Amino acid sequence: MAVATGHDFTLIVTEDGNICAFGQNDRGQLGSGELDDDSRGTRVVLQHKSVFAGHAVVMVAATAGFSCCVTSDGAMWNWGCNYNNRLGPAHTPPPGEPASHASCLPRRMPMALHGNSPVVMLACAFKSTLLLTAQGRIWQFGDSQPVPACVDPAHFGGAEIGMISAGARHYFALAKTGGNMWSWGHNEYGQAGVDSDEVEIAVPTAVSGDLDGDQAVFVSCGYDFSMVVTTDGVLWACGRNSTGECGISPDRMEYCRVLTRVGGAEYFGPGGVRMVSCAHTHSIILAKNHSVWTCGLGTGTGWRHADRRPSCVPLPVTPDPEVPSDTNVLVVFASSQASYAITSAGSVHMWARRQPWEEGSVCSPRLMADWVMGLAGSTSDKARAGRWHGVNRARAMAAAMGVQGMLATPPAADAPWAANISSIPSEVLENIFRGMRFSVRPGTSPGIERLMGMGP
Repeated sequence: MAVATGHDFTLIVTEDGNICAFGQNDRGQLGSGELDDDSRGTRVVLQHKSVFAGHAVVMVAATAGFSCCVTSDGAMWNWGCNYNNRLGPAHTPPPGEPASHASCLPRRMPMALHGNSPVVMLACAFKSTLLLTAQGRIWQFGDSQPVPACVDPAHFGGAEIGMISAGARHYFALAKTGGNMWSWGHNEYGQAGVDSDEVEIAVPTAVSGDLDGDQAVFVSCGYDFSMVVTTDGVLWACGRNSTGECGISPDRMEYCRVLTRVGGAEYFGPGGVRMVSCAHTHSIILAKNHSVWTCGLGTGTGWRHADRRPSCVPLPVTPDPEVPSDTNVLVVFASSQASYAITSAGSVHMWARRQPWEEGSVCSPRLMADWVMGLAGSTSDKARAGRWHGVNRARAMAAAMGVQGMLATPPAADAPWAANISSIPSEVLENIFRGMRFSVRPGTSPGIERLMGMGP
């Protein structure tokens, strides 16, 4: 997850493994170490070298007033609002000190609390948080569970879990292989995908539906609905559809209790759907041809079809023919207040919800200003969003000169054979320093790879 948003704030992971955070900071959700009740314009850079003990940030997650991240060593860090034990034991005050409802600085969750296995993914619900570890186990804490507790693997038939997602009060788990899915939590609108009249699914239960014989590889939970992507690029949805957030039009369905087909290659183009992100009342869909689609009420309503079907979002193109347009989207993210599309070049397209008192159509996507990401202290002109970028040439040159000083100076007259850094082809430098590039943990599921802008 290269980007995550809570209510009125945003976190973006940069290529350097830092976090650019901006927006509201009344609960300490930006991690700056301070509270600010009037801080909508605040921008903070959380440098991994100083804030996260030198470990680069891999992914972020957030919800209302609460932020968390995973670092390259597999540790979970969190900060912000601490109501309902949301932050867990890492933020428990020492004996004799008063409990605080906000923690303004990121703190590390001891790995011993989740089986001494590295964290590979986080999912934030309204009051609780799920951790997925490298062992394929799920741990849950928050609300009435202040210390992480392992969700009994027997509920999943002993299968390793490869991806998790959380809505307001419901959860999905996807097996690392085989496409099996389980869900639990609230199901009043069928958002858990379990064909039952029960409004609460107490323990992880197999999700209903055969997906036309295909296998699920990606899942995303919205507030009270859920969406699934299969290996064939087909999108399925269940749960509440009162504003068209599921993208389903037959008979203007208000909700569906089992996974229902939204569309595949015939609707979204060759290859079908790559990933989807679900928010409160709308969804953003990324096709394998890099086109972006949206459905529901909220951000993107200016392109909403009358029949509630997903509509393609027109990303801005550069009018100057000499400047290539950056619309090769790899990751999308939806929240209650804004929507984001991040390109292969690390540029961020953002568009926000039109408020009821504002006239005209919904705000159109626009490229986030360079200086916003430039705060991250990159060795390039600006820090690019995402961790999928190739080796930066300037960084590779600096590393080479640090290891071998003679590369930094022109060849001497008595040593014409000596190579200068400027004479080394770019592709050679790239191959030499390819090991510097970030890669996902071995064995990571395709769903997580797609969330991070990598994989198939």
